[in-house]
Amino acid sequence: MANSHLLLFFSLCLMLLSPAFGQDRMAVLRGKIVGPDQQSLSNVNIKVKNSQQGTYSDQNGMFRLQVKTGNNLVLLFSILNFETAERTLSVTGNTSIVQEMKPLSIKIPEIEVKEQ
Repeated sequence: MANSHLLLFFSLCLMLLSPAFGQDRMAVLRGKIVGPDQQSLSNVNIKVKNSQQGTYSDQNGMFRLQVKTGNNLVLLFSILNFETAERTLSVTGNTSIVQEMKPLSIKIPEIEVKEQ
């Protein structure tokens, strides 16, 4: 009888610690990165803010990232010659997004050339 109670206790502990019963469920976040002309952007760095987790978009602008569900997720998108974009998502299950990147705008001061 004591062995069956011990087995039941350990079974319940395993269930409570399991991600399937806890709040650390995982979901797949898929997405596509495009420029202002809706053309795919490859090699965009996609990073989960305040973590080491991240990936890059492929040659078709597509990416896939496994993320935890339940909390707001902040993603950072960066690539040379484009503004870094920040996007907050609430992921409750498998999710797909499209992220449009804006070109970096650099203002160069006007220069006047005088002939001598």
